[in-house]
Amino acid sequence: MNINAASPRGNDRIFFGNEEVVILKTYDLFQLAKVKYNSSSSIFMVDISALQYQPDSSSSISISILGEVP
Repeated sequence: MNINAASPRGNDRIFFGNEEVVILKTYDLFQLAKVKYNSSSSIFMVDISALQYQPDSSSSISISILGEVP
């Protein structure tokens, strides 16, 4: 189940793929969230619709196979 039904708020613990993340801040106007992995100090932005309440271990393809943008 994705997050769109209820917008996440600060300090919520949810999943990005199969990794648990902590919501630091949400930007509802842009449907983005600033998140941090529990296991590291890495902070990044993610589309809110990519977040879920349960881990997702389904296969996916990285867009990095498309190559670098000039």
